[in-house]
Amino acid sequence: AVYEQYPHIGPVLPAEGYASAQLEALRQTIDATEADVVVAATPLDPYSASKLAGEQLVRRAHEPGRLVTTVIRPGVIWGAGDQKIVPRLVELLRQGRLPLVEGGENRIALTHVANLVEGLRLAAVMPAAAGKVYHLLDDEELTAREALEAIAGTFGVPPPRRSLPYWAVYGAAAALEGGARLLGRRSPPPMTRYGVRLVSCDCRYDRTKASQELGYRPPVSFRQGLEELAAAPRPAAALRGGK
Repeated sequence: AVYEQYPHIGPVLPAEGYASAQLEALRQTIDATEADVVVAATPLDPYSASKLAGEQLVRRAHEPGRLVTTVIRPGVIWGAGDQKIVPRLVELLRQGRLPLVEGGENRIALTHVANLVEGLRLAAVMPAAAGKVYHLLDDEELTAREALEAIAGTFGVPPPRRSLPYWAVYGAAAALEGGARLLGRRSPPPMTRYGVRLVSCDCRYDRTKASQELGYRPPVSFRQGLEELAAAPRPAAALRGGK
């Protein structure tokens, strides 16, 4: 859809990655494709790069009759057992250290762990899933502001009260990471550059394919997941009400 806005550039071949195996796969793809433009989108961090490399290995390994593979692309995984995503957001909100980025109007992609398990089950038993790629997401489409305000209300902490430009929040996270490295800390700081990108990028993934081909219907809503997490044993429940 994006490339339809630029009809004058002719056929376009999107490309991602920079590892040696990815570069070789890209070279072979370019050699076999008629394209006027190659758009390179290099992952911004090692975590994303490793995810992309792993997905490419899985897709290349697919061979009917020998090994059948399916690639699942979830959003940010959260829910029961979460000790990092929601608890960290709650703590930052309690301390008043989590601003909205550019107003928080960007949409975020979330996948409750129960919804992910249901999607994985369907992908494992549906023959149509062989060799395919599916996005498995929660049912609701939420902005960062809506999600953070709902989290704050559920756990009894103040919602974000200010909005800052992306460069300011990203720069602060970079400074916190640098300070942690200088101090020799092995655990990440409360806010990281990856975390800032996670809550500030506009994520719009279409799960229509999973719904139509797998019958995927997320069983847990965002509100249900928050209530279950708030009622769970430590560390999540201990965050509620500042205890």
